[in-house]
Amino acid sequence: PSIAYGDAHTHSEFSDDQVEFGSPLGGSPHLARAIGLSFFAVTDHSYDLDDRQDNYLKNDPRHPKWRRYLKEVDRNNRKSRRATILRGEEVSCRNGHGQNVHLLLLGNTALMAGSGDSAERWLRTRSEYSIAEVTAQRERKSFAFAAHPFEVAPLIQRVLLGRGDWSPEDLASSGLAGLQLFNGGTEEDVHANIGRWRSLLLRGLKLVIIAGNDAHGNFSRFRQLGIPFVSMRESATHLFGRWKTGLSIRGTPSEKHLLNHLGSGRSFVTDGPYCWLEGRDEEGGVVPMGSTFHGGSLKLKLRASSTRDFGALTTVRLVSGVHGSARECVLWEYGKEPLASVEQEIRLKVAAPGYVRAEAWTSSNNPLDGKPHVGVSNPIWTEPS
Repeated sequence: PSIAYGDAHTHSEFSDDQVEFGSPLGGSPHLARAIGLSFFAVTDHSYDLDDRQDNYLKNDPRHPKWRRYLKEVDRNNRKSRRATILRGEEVSCRNGHGQNVHLLLLGNTALMAGSGDSAERWLRTRSEYSIAEVTAQRERKSFAFAAHPFEVAPLIQRVLLGRGDWSPEDLASSGLAGLQLFNGGTEEDVHANIGRWRSLLLRGLKLVIIAGNDAHGNFSRFRQLGIPFVSMRESATHLFGRWKTGLSIRGTPSEKHLLNHLGSGRSFVTDGPYCWLEGRDEEGGVVPMGSTFHGGSLKLKLRASSTRDFGALTTVRLVSGVHGSARECVLWEYGKEPLASVEQEIRLKVAAPGYVRAEAWTSSNNPLDGKPHVGVSNPIWTEPS
């Protein structure tokens, strides 16, 4: 098997409205391959995909943009040398308070309506579906993830577009596979998002994680209007491929294969180092990330590595959590001299329902950007026999 890396949240030319646009879909697979990506998910806004092709302020119930988008995805994926495109959309839907939040729906072949925060209908900001209705009506082969659930909607968007935030209750919705933990943010965002996800896991929620960047054609720099006609903002965040989701695959990955790995949590997320966790049951059978182990004893194997560009490994830890407890327990930790790779095996006695997961952090002493980088595994959930 080899590791296939991908960006799970990007935008293309089919995101096209008053304030946002993405990059041409035809060129993105070539750029993806050039930076080492094997796949990426195109998740254009639901309120753009229902527009007329010649006017983004008017809708067309026949959805010509969506149909053209699906054809372009299929055309690309027939060309084996290109990066695989995962079809999807970023659906605007209602949270528990009736406010608009965004949900990544990957693999659905039918367009799911969501136009509450489109700014196409002033003072009418109610989206067509709630979170629960989207997850209930999605196709069985598709997967739903909360899009950047820990980002707080700005005040002006709350007032004008009816946007809100994901609550823990929203994230407990049935049919939600997981959440987009990282979205091209800062180092402070990384620590905060891991902490919020940890709290959800300790509550007993089985939420797997993916990573993306919400890139709207940002391949080397992110530029955005500040005050219209007055100022622009520029940063190195939300860059295509900066945060990645890593999967273990054999051969050329198909769209279906990649989607199943993402939806089941057989993956890790990273902005640099490799971090892989795997279990073995009493009979020697493989227990992959994202699965639930039922038994009394689980053999765990943690593998982590990094490169000079991202910095040597400084901290690698394997942690466990028991549902209903206040904090996680460190099962094993490396924090000595920086190393290029670490491998460790440990036997876990399962006494209560919970999970295990791994993290690998690098040194800020690296030539890339002078900042630490991290890889985070998906959990293996545990149930005593």
